[in-house]
Amino acid sequence: MSNQSNKLGRAYEYACLISLFNAIDKIRQVKIIENSSFTTALKSWELLTIEEQEQYLISANAIINTIFEFEPLIQEKNNNDILELQLQQDNKGETADVRDILIIRSSIGWEIGLSVKHNHFAAKHSRLSKNIDFGEKWLNIPVSQNYKNEIHPIFTYLEQEKQKGTNWRDLTDKEDKIYYPLMLAFKNELNRIYQQHGAIVARKMVEYFLGKYDFYKIISVDNKQKTQLQVFNLYQ
Repeated sequence: MSNQSNKLGRAYEYACLISLFNAIDKIRQVKIIENSSFTTALKSWELLTIEEQEQYLISANAIINTIFEFEPLIQEKNNNDILELQLQQDNKGETADVRDILIIRSSIGWEIGLSVKHNHFAAKHSRLSKNIDFGEKWLNIPVSQNYKNEIHPIFTYLEQEKQKGTNWRDLTDKEDKIYYPLMLAFKNELNRIYQQHGAIVARKMVEYFLGKYDFYKIISVDNKQKTQLQVFNLYQ
């Protein structure tokens, strides 16, 4: 993800957070936890033009009524508690938590999360590299030395071309030299892990890419002027 795309994503998270706050504040007590993630999102929001901010808020407001319908505990009035809204830290994604915004009622031990996406549908931006043990990171099962040996020449080639000043777009035969051998090595290693560890691999893959918690996924598609809401109810 580019730096610009990241900033726009942060700004959209802020729009969703503020839209939720404004809607809930009309019904019951609510507050925003102003942590470092909130500060980062606010700075990205302030970089938008007034027109862009209005567009983001229209998109964010489009999903409020549906979420209220699906989650009546958000609107339930209780003078003994204050509903909290919180932007999560980025490192939560490393522990299989893909939620960007948390809606919390601590007094009843309840929370629900929102995963917020701006102009993309990816669950995660996962990468393969010579320094990333995808087995350990995704599944808590280290990759084999054979896999490391297979991918080593691929990334050595890329490093050599980078040192020559070659741009990615100028590389020839990427399909044969990079994509195919890398994907083949990845497929073979994943099959090896599955053969050794069985069905637990599928569960861990789902947890890594979709998280260990139920959540709603909000996707703003600007060029179509649409906001999509997807429900991931895997654990209840």
